[in-house]
Order: sequence, then C-alpha cells, then structure tokens
Amino acid sequence: MSQTQKDNSTQTATERAEELFNRMGQRFGYLTALATQRLQRVATTIREEADRLDEPQSASGEHSDGSATERTEEARRQATAKAEQMVDQMGQRISQYTTTAGLQLQRVVARAREEAEDMWAEAQNIRRQNDRKPQ
Repeated sequence: MSQTQKDNSTQTATERAEELFNRMGQRFGYLTALATQRLQRVATTIREEADRLDEPQSASGEHSDGSATERTEEARRQATAKAEQMVDQMGQRISQYTTTAGLQLQRVVARAREEAEDMWAEAQNIRRQNDRKPQ
C-alpha cells in the first residue's frame, strides 16, 4: 500500500474532502494561469506580426507605370491572407486549450464525485454503527 493510501485510510472523510477541494482550487488556478499566459503569447504574436505587416515596404526601383500600385495591392492581399491565417490559427489554439481544460475539468469532477460517494458511504456506515450502539 502506498503512503497516500495509508494517509487516506487514517484521515476522516471531512479531512479528505477539504484536501480534495484544496487540490481542485490549486488545479483550477494553475489551469487559469496557463490559459491566460498562452492567450497573452498568442495575442502578442499576432500584434507583432500585424505591426510587421504594417511597416511600409521599400519602394526602390518602382516605375510610374502602375507597377507600384500593383505591388501595393499584392502586398495588401498577402497581408490580409496572413492575418486571416493567424486568426484561424488562434481559433484552433483556443479550441485546443478549451478542449484540454474541459477534459481536465471532467477528471477533477469525477474525482470529486468519487470522494463524495466515499464520504457518503462512510457517513452511512457511521450512522449504522451509532444506531446499533445501546444507549
């Protein structure tokens, strides 16, 4: 038997519940912090890429025959395509993060449910024992 199993068998149901809820709170805090950091990184990356695309391109060797206008339009189309691609990537990343968070939340809820069932069974057992004792 592992040390945590030994500890769990000697703890009361209330102590186990408090420990479980403390761990859940820590995990939620950690998950929230990670998600916030990742979203900030994505936003920073998008901002830097947008700033880079906004910088004027050098127009050396342009002629007044309309080729400068064509290059400017092509640069705008490329910038728009790149921005759309970045937005799509950000949407995919957010989707991945929320999926991961959802799975982790399901695990935490399953553990909490299991612990609650254990506490309920223990409380029922204690009640039965108290009912059997002569008064």
